[in-house]
Amino acid sequence: RAEVRGGGRKPYRQKGTGNARHGSTREPQMRGGGTVFGPHKRSYRQTVPVRAKRKALCCVLSGRVREERLLVLDGGLEMSEPKTRPMRELTQAVSPDGKFTLLVTAGVNPQAVKSVRNLPRVQVQTASDLNVLDVLRAGRIVVEQDALAKLEERLS
Repeated sequence: RAEVRGGGRKPYRQKGTGNARHGSTREPQMRGGGTVFGPHKRSYRQTVPVRAKRKALCCVLSGRVREERLLVLDGGLEMSEPKTRPMRELTQAVSPDGKFTLLVTAGVNPQAVKSVRNLPRVQVQTASDLNVLDVLRAGRIVVEQDALAKLEERLS
């Protein structure tokens, strides 16, 4: 009743009309009134425990290793200035079929992010921000050596 607009005063007096007693024109039995147990917005979001998230990421990464879809870079992605061409050549060498490629860096690498943002199906992610959804979406995963150490530290 409270969510329906209007209906502040009593529609008619309490006694003497021969009608039932009513306090508002917005009561459920009245035309234009509120719904008794109407639908309410509800969030179906569930919180996943940190342990479960960590275990899921471990399982997905180990599956990518078994499928030989995870590669480790020894040198890293250090660049003096952002250039798209070397990154495109790297992703084509790693994933010649053109599937989605995920590059995992140890820390924030603005040059790598700027070099990759023009390329379709390529994403740069830090080891601390890596999540299961990104790993599952990626056809190939390229991890820096330093990032691998950080991932092991994070997941152990």
